[in-house]
Amino acid sequence: AIQHRLFEKADKDRGRFRSLILAALQHYAANSHRHDQAQRRRPPGGFVSADELREEGGRTEMLGVEHDPAGKAFTKSWAQTLLGRVVKALEDECAKTGRQVHFEIFRRSIVAPILEGIEAPSQRAMAGELGLAEKEVANRLVTARRAYQRLLRDEIAEYAGSDEEIETEIRDLFAALREI
Repeated sequence: AIQHRLFEKADKDRGRFRSLILAALQHYAANSHRHDQAQRRRPPGGFVSADELREEGGRTEMLGVEHDPAGKAFTKSWAQTLLGRVVKALEDECAKTGRQVHFEIFRRSIVAPILEGIEAPSQRAMAGELGLAEKEVANRLVTARRAYQRLLRDEIAEYAGSDEEIETEIRDLFAALREI
């Protein structure tokens, strides 16, 4: 991509930069697949019959081909990286403003269940552990969620050109998360 001056060809009027990178990745994967298939049609050692493979104890079943693994991997990586940066930014912001408890409630209620697959503790249980009223836990969670949403929009605004593009990126992000 770099040797073909891909970055110089980027034009915001023609679409998102992420789409350009994804298209380059897909072209690379297609070319690599085409090269692999050519080698299979003419293997360097010649062809081997299925009978010979069976006699040697080799595998003879057909292997399935995954469709668009590069695109899915790219989208998953993009979503995870973006969300990770925003969670870290929220943690840093909460630490600077003395709201570590806000982040802890957000992490245990939202982040850990998604990333670690664990069940979120009840607000009542967290209130008891943290020495807060249940209503305070709920209010701090709302405050942290709003801060997270703001930081997410700010992160996407770094590369999106307009409010419409930000909304599109957020929709794409949540669609990608549903597929993960």
